[in-house]
Amino acid sequence: MQAPIAKSTLIRDYARQRHLFQIVLSKVETLADLPCLTRPGFRLLAELARDTRRGARQVDLELARGADPTDPHVPRWEDIEQLIEHTSDLQDRLQRQLALVAQWQEDADELQAEFERLVGRAQSAGQGVSFDGMRVLARRLISELLFDVTPPVLHPQLALEMLTERMENRTHAKIFAVALASAQLVARVARVTWLREDQVELVTAAALLQDCGKLVMQHRSEQEQLTRKLSTTVRRHARIGAAVVSGYRNAPVELAGLIASHHRRLNNAQPPAPEAVCHSTDFAHLLAAASRFERLRLELAHQSTLLTPPELVDQPAMIQFWNETRSGGWDPQFAHKILAQRDGYEQCLRAIDPGSTRYLPKARLVTAEFEQECA
Repeated sequence: MQAPIAKSTLIRDYARQRHLFQIVLSKVETLADLPCLTRPGFRLLAELARDTRRGARQVDLELARGADPTDPHVPRWEDIEQLIEHTSDLQDRLQRQLALVAQWQEDADELQAEFERLVGRAQSAGQGVSFDGMRVLARRLISELLFDVTPPVLHPQLALEMLTERMENRTHAKIFAVALASAQLVARVARVTWLREDQVELVTAAALLQDCGKLVMQHRSEQEQLTRKLSTTVRRHARIGAAVVSGYRNAPVELAGLIASHHRRLNNAQPPAPEAVCHSTDFAHLLAAASRFERLRLELAHQSTLLTPPELVDQPAMIQFWNETRSGGWDPQFAHKILAQRDGYEQCLRAIDPGSTRYLPKARLVTAEFEQECA
């Protein structure tokens, strides 16, 4: 039987651990005091920072109790270990989300500049825009993912918050949030599915440009935008976007077709406009499926925060997306690869019995307004 540890030894151990933890506490305090966390677009990050600071201070308090020879009740080390593990997880999450926000801001600024050039061309009879700028952005986005086996994912509501503050327009923020998230997702899947670099660049650029038609439509008359006279106004954005990107110089010939069919389902539940050319290529299937999944994430993640475990953030979107896949909407092969990029997808698919021929109850997980927006 192991001899009990003397209290004096415990006190020394706790004092040593507290000294080491002071470095962690100082780092957490620095992160929590970042000026950006006071801005409206960083509300979710500020909440995560507060919880991380609270946990770190609690750990420090418990270690101080253990190092106090006058305290008759020495805290159990197992309890402190749990606190440290939880705080470390929150600290790691905070650092990753801060880094992702900084990267998204840079990418969003470049994409916005590219959109402005495209929209300006659509509004005038000027010269076409070179595709080189979009190719550089797509390549950089792909390169950011090269060395990450499981890249961290920016919380969709944080992305929407940050972009809304940056652009002062929530509609534009949604367009950019879906574009950047979809581009990252298709780049991850495409780089392990196709070997040719130009093919990965093509589908990534198409994801970035998929909703440029919506921005062109934003320049239509104010009255039309307020009343939304016909649902075809919304459905035309894919066709308009295809027409806009066709003005690119030196762009891949398949680009316009991918934009035109980026809402295309395999079962034709949401067909594009009749004038649009529907491509049944793997690229179009992947882009349409990834675009739908990221829109579901943006709509359904509102019930979670940065304090929600990562494996639960995307669970509602994964359930809805897989339900649509089993109903024939999306290619199962691509659906699996898309979901594999998210934490907890295997447990989620097991929970909804993906191998069964029975379908889930068709519960309305998304709003009618959201469905119309994605039409």
